[in-house]
Amino acid sequence: MLQVVFLKLFIFVRNCFWNATRTKLQNEIKKIEFLESKFVHLRNFSFNKDTIPFSTPEFLNIVSLLSENGITSGVIKEVYCAVPHNEKKPWKVYLKVKSGAWPFDRIKRIEIFKIFDQLLSEEVTAVNYFHGN
Repeated sequence: MLQVVFLKLFIFVRNCFWNATRTKLQNEIKKIEFLESKFVHLRNFSFNKDTIPFSTPEFLNIVSLLSENGITSGVIKEVYCAVPHNEKKPWKVYLKVKSGAWPFDRIKRIEIFKIFDQLLSEEVTAVNYFHGN
């Protein structure tokens, strides 16, 4: 019980330190929405060995990342973006993939995309220019 309290305290202090020392980036909310919208079509997608040959080239790249992590079938449960600590670190997009069957199912977090802040700013600006936002 005491170990759990120390672990939670450690995580709390680490998160407070990370948030206090992190550089706030321009248009963070817009960038998060942009990155998540780029991959939102993957949410709740079921895949296995039969669906893989009929996939798009973009999804085949993601499937190769999944297979490198030992996942050949499953359901993509979530797509989310990790905010970098500063502008020199990349933004990262992750998938949460559920594989296996109850009671032996696993949920793994797989990094599928990363981009540095400057390039992301240029992409978001270009999209806003063409769509008038």
